[in-house]
Amino acid sequence: MEWADAHGVFTWVQAPVFRPRNTQLRKSVYRRNAVAYTREMVKRYREYVSVLTWSLSNEAVPSDTKYLDILTTAQIKATKALDPQGLVSADYAAAPNDDKQQPAYRKLDILGINEYFGWYPGQLGSTTKMSDMRQYLDFLNRPYPRQAMFITEFGAESNRHGSADEMGTYEFQTNFFAAQLNILRDLPYMNGIFAWALRDYWVRPQWTGGNPDPTPPFSRKGLFEVDGSPKPAAALIEREFKSTPPLKR
Repeated sequence: MEWADAHGVFTWVQAPVFRPRNTQLRKSVYRRNAVAYTREMVKRYREYVSVLTWSLSNEAVPSDTKYLDILTTAQIKATKALDPQGLVSADYAAAPNDDKQQPAYRKLDILGINEYFGWYPGQLGSTTKMSDMRQYLDFLNRPYPRQAMFITEFGAESNRHGSADEMGTYEFQTNFFAAQLNILRDLPYMNGIFAWALRDYWVRPQWTGGNPDPTPPFSRKGLFEVDGSPKPAAALIEREFKSTPPLKR
């Protein structure tokens, strides 16, 4: 965080509320813990000017909207009490089959979208084709006209050289990023995009991440290897970053 402050890099700071399901959200103790985590996050990091937003949850998957709305409302209240001017957000898993828009998200300042069109197939193959992404994002923008929208995750695994048509190769990852950027950079309502992730990282045993030839326990969606050496896609993202003005009107 100190490095980010010194170098003018915004940070997206998120409470450890990962994929809460309705069975969890219904429990008051779970909601109390989530609010406590949120409060602790703001207290710990509010002194840093690099904080762009307080993200309240990541990829909630409730079967109805009631309890997510209750939790999000409580988190927003706790956040604003500690940082009245702070922007609140949540990261939403892109799901074209989910036509039940969350009322909780309409209370946010920012909506982050984790999307893997062209990598993960999604429910009933709904995210198999990258060509379907623009139509979906246009659809998602309509019920959230007040929220600033960001792509908070997009990417593909890579752990070897090979054909650009073979999922899991460096060449596929590079082409994947290029194709995604060709769509995302021209969306008028998109305020920013995050390539996921910066570096490969440990997830869990048996992790595949959609890679047909995985190397568990690591996620290989990084632009850099575990040892910090760059993958070919890193140069592509670097060029895109350097060609983007700091502020876009």
